[in-house]
Amino acid sequence: MRPRPRTGEADPIAALTARYHAATAADLAELLAACAASDLATISRVAHRQAGLAGSFGADAVGEAAAAIDALAASGATIPTEAIDRLVAALLGWLADRRLS
Repeated sequence: MRPRPRTGEADPIAALTARYHAATAADLAELLAACAASDLATISRVAHRQAGLAGSFGADAVGEAAAAIDALAASGATIPTEAIDRLVAALLGWLADRRLS
């Protein structure tokens, strides 16, 4: 259990989570634009970033979907549409869950 901040102090974990939430929303927008443009370099960059960050914020489905794309991109393999769809769905789900809590 992590200690609570003292009265009047900001919760550093909450601040980091808020920054990740905003970055994830931006990543989703960037990913959707990259998909529309068939920009595999950007798709790979977003997936790599999310593969590294997602687990730290409990976004396990995002991390798994992103890691799959990152591995495919690193090996030079074709990234199937289904893999991208899985990442988009995971990002949307994580963002929706955070809005509800």
